[in-house]
Amino acid sequence: MAVAPQWLADKSALARLPQQPVATRLEPLLINGLVATTPIIDLEILYSALSLADYESLLSERRALPSYPLTETRQIAPSKSNTDWPDLAGIGSLCMTC
Repeated sequence: MAVAPQWLADKSALARLPQQPVATRLEPLLINGLVATTPIIDLEILYSALSLADYESLLSERRALPSYPLTETRQIAPSKSNTDWPDLAGIGSLCMTC
């Protein structure tokens, strides 16, 4: 049985991927299919494309990720590291803090 993605990685997390502490935590999640995207994250990333070729490359990468639609809601138990963060939208445990 496949494991559903449990994390969202936004533009700021992906921009920090070259930094070793971020790569150590984020790369295994990406490799194991535990990171999903949303249309808003895709919009944020694709908006910053520097050229058509860059846009097409980014779009290809984004399409390779599982995507949660904006209308879907999920009840996720908060992780121990995120218990101090307010969960205003009900997805605080999905946000990766790096």
